[in-house]
Amino acid sequence: MSRTTPSDEFPQLPQELVNTIIDHLLDDIPSLRSCSLVCRTWREHAQESIFHKQRFYVSGGPQGDLHKFRILLRMSPHLGALVKAIELYAIGWVPSTPLPPNPQLETATPEVLPLLPKLQTFSLKVTQDKVWDQIVGAPVAEACKSILRTTFLTDIHLSGMRFDLYSDFICLLSDIVAVRELNISAIIIKKYDVAKRVDRRHLRLTSLHMNLAPALLKVFTQWFLSDESRFDISEIGKLTVLSTPKSTLTCREALENILKRIEAGAITSLGLQNILSGPLSAFASLRNLQTITLLTKSLFPSKSIAWLAQDIMEGNFHAVREFYVHLEISPFQDNVPTNNDCHVVDSIASTCCDVKVCVVLLC
Repeated sequence: MSRTTPSDEFPQLPQELVNTIIDHLLDDIPSLRSCSLVCRTWREHAQESIFHKQRFYVSGGPQGDLHKFRILLRMSPHLGALVKAIELYAIGWVPSTPLPPNPQLETATPEVLPLLPKLQTFSLKVTQDKVWDQIVGAPVAEACKSILRTTFLTDIHLSGMRFDLYSDFICLLSDIVAVRELNISAIIIKKYDVAKRVDRRHLRLTSLHMNLAPALLKVFTQWFLSDESRFDISEIGKLTVLSTPKSTLTCREALENILKRIEAGAITSLGLQNILSGPLSAFASLRNLQTITLLTKSLFPSKSIAWLAQDIMEGNFHAVREFYVHLEISPFQDNVPTNNDCHVVDSIASTCCDVKVCVVLLC
């Protein structure tokens, strides 16, 4: 009688085939979890997909998901190296009676970060007033300082944060150490004061996304381009500048001023609103531009899409391969595309550019 090993009794698929199957299940995390639990062959590659991005919600309970995740990392330290991105949301129901400060919750995020040696992206989104303050018991900016000072973060997303003073916001950005991609949106400033630079270190950005109220967009852009700023934007490859729909002039000036400071040919991806008053090629060299994203609430008729189409068809943007139009409309909005608008879109598509129009109906 021949002697068999466990591997002989349970034939194993080639690891390459297993990895291919897992790659096709990336959108089915429950199945990946199940497979990784019952089969060691699946475990390593499946865990890379499961733990690559983690999302947590700040809640009133002392033992929320973030705490459970911290416990898991302490029990299985090797999992920390698989996490590349964390999204932290302070949303949901706000108790009418403020909760007492919760020191466990307040320190959860800073304690988790040292356990993630390969973390690259950190996102914080506050979507309700005072959610963070009432639950955590500390200003959100204070809790972020230790996070932004970590040397391994290269991509930061900050949304919905409130600051009493404009200088507090600038001071927070001064805590950034190694970030190359900066995404800020829906930042609220109660009072504008003079913001002075805290240090003289330079950070060279490769990606910038701004979606700010007109007043903040104007002031922040001026600071961003001044000698007081610590950011070097000359080599930015991805740029998006957005504001409220009625702030056409402010948003256009911000976009133009930033583009003029970026080296010719550096931009490969551009996001903007329906704000153009003329061809982009008139004030910026975008010869390597590959992707254009136009966000608007009133596309038809659109002067911006006409100017962009002119640049594309005249060869000024010869490298453009993708043109996205993101249109948000109200059910009460009497605004439908005309034959001329459709002709412009068809003309762009005829240049071998992939045109996609996404329509979002606002309820």
